[in-house]
Amino acid sequence: MCDHQVRGERGQTLGIWVLVIGLVSLMLIGLAHETATAHTHARVQAVADLVALAAVHDTAAAEAVARRAGARVTDIVARDDGIVTVTVELDGVIGTASARPDDRPE
Repeated sequence: MCDHQVRGERGQTLGIWVLVIGLVSLMLIGLAHETATAHTHARVQAVADLVALAAVHDTAAAEAVARRAGARVTDIVARDDGIVTVTVELDGVIGTASARPDDRPE
């Protein structure tokens, strides 16, 4: 009778371990997804920054930079004070950046 109770307790422990392993697996999957999303957003922002810098000098160059990065320019707005704001799309993620001509004396 004592032997039967010990085996029953082991069976309950196994169920708890299965539950713990399942929860940890779900957490790791969620973490991997969040990491990939953060990487994509950082990449889109870097592309938007580069495209904005290129757009200050030449719109065609800005679009070429975006194309090389696998992105698409969706909007370019040039203000009277020289500041250019661009919007790019890459893998369904939108990024926006602004740049202005360098004011330093040469």
